[in-house]
Parts: sequence; C-alpha cells; structure tokens
Amino acid sequence: MPTLLYQFPVSHYCEKARWALDYKGVPFKTQTLLPGPHIKKIKSIAADSSVPVLRMQNTIIQGSDQIIDYLDATVSEKPLTPQDSKLREQAADWERFAADKIADPLRCFYYHYLLDEPKTLIPLFCEDGPWYGNLLMRLIFKRLGRRMRAVAKINPRTAGVAMHVVDKALTTLEKQLQTQPFLVGDRFSRADLSVCALLSPLVLPERGYMKARSLTATALQDYRKAHISSPVFRWVNTIYNTYR
Repeated sequence: MPTLLYQFPVSHYCEKARWALDYKGVPFKTQTLLPGPHIKKIKSIAADSSVPVLRMQNTIIQGSDQIIDYLDATVSEKPLTPQDSKLREQAADWERFAADKIADPLRCFYYHYLLDEPKTLIPLFCEDGPWYGNLLMRLIFKRLGRRMRAVAKINPRTAGVAMHVVDKALTTLEKQLQTQPFLVGDRFSRADLSVCALLSPLVLPERGYMKARSLTATALQDYRKAHISSPVFRWVNTIYNTYR
C-alpha cells in the first residue's frame, strides 16, 4: 500500500508534512480533499477532522508534528529531530512558537480577506482536487465561509490582533537569527522546517507552494511589502533553496 498524504494544497501545515516527507526521501502520493466536505472522510480514519493525515505502513498519523515524529522513528536517514535532549526540547518550543505565533494568526489574517474573494480562494481550495471541486465549492462557498469565520473566530478585530502577533514573531526570529543560521544547534532541523513552512504563505519563497496570485487582497499585498526586506524573509528563502 503506497504512502498517502491526505491534504489541502493551500495549507501551510500540509506543506510542513510534504516537506518532511520529501526531505526524508519517502515516496508518497497525495489525496487532495475539499475543505468542508473533507470532514466525513478524515473522521472515518482519524481522531478529528484536521489535515494533514498520513497513511504509511498501515498506520494513520494525524498532524504535522506527529508526522515528523513518525518519520524520524521509522526512517533513519536525514533525521529532523535533534538527538540531544536539550536541543530536542528547543526544537519542540520553536514548533509550538511556529504554530501559535505564526501559522494560526497568519491563517486568521489571510482568511479574513480571502474569504471575501471567492475568485481567488476557490481555485486554491480546489487545486489538484476532484474533478467536481470547483462546481461544488461554488455552491457551498458562502456557507463554508460563514462556518470558517464562526469556528475560527475570524473577524476584523481578531485579524488585526493576528497581524500584530505575526509582527512580534518576525522580530523574535530576527533576533534569534542574528548570530546563527539555524534556530537550534548547528544543523537544519524540524525547527527550521516548521517555521519556514508555516511562514511560506507570507514570504512566498520561489521554491514554495504558494505564489503571488494568492495575495490578491490589497491588505495582504501591503502587509507583505512592509516586511519583504526583513532578514527573516531572506533566511526563509535560503532555507527553502537549500533544503526544500
């Protein structure tokens, strides 16, 4: 049975899982699901409705952190988890930082604007998906958007707060990277992979999965332009070019 990753192409958490699989040299196929309708499929095989979900060696692994754990436990080549216990704890701290201070607020900020632009968002949701995806998504998009805003508490206030959280995260990263090329220790690790993957919708690295066409909203374009000269942007591009 081939290794299969259930995913949304647009998800930065799924990018994190794809990157880990590619880096570890694990051949895999993807099954792209549609946001909303995906719930029935994912909950039939995993604990909750979130993606990414990896099926590998008849084992189901849900969540990008857990996927990296499993890959390092089963594929010895090119480990992403530091062996030293102190460095391993630091890497875990950076992964939590990436999720709490980058990925989740960036998702809130982006969707606050993109949910008002179905001509941009529907193709992103449906890319590489089932043949009927665009038709179905056009039918359910308004209801899906209302549901996403309600569940994730996406509104003008939370989007504004999220923007400031990402600002602070970029400042923290810039300070950390002033004297070292990696976040943890002296080699590339899951800490660097996680932060770069989860920042990629903002940085839009050349070797990343999202392109500038996803930033049609003026507010998103302006936010990116305000940070494009950041050393963190250069670092993300370097890591992508070297390790992705």
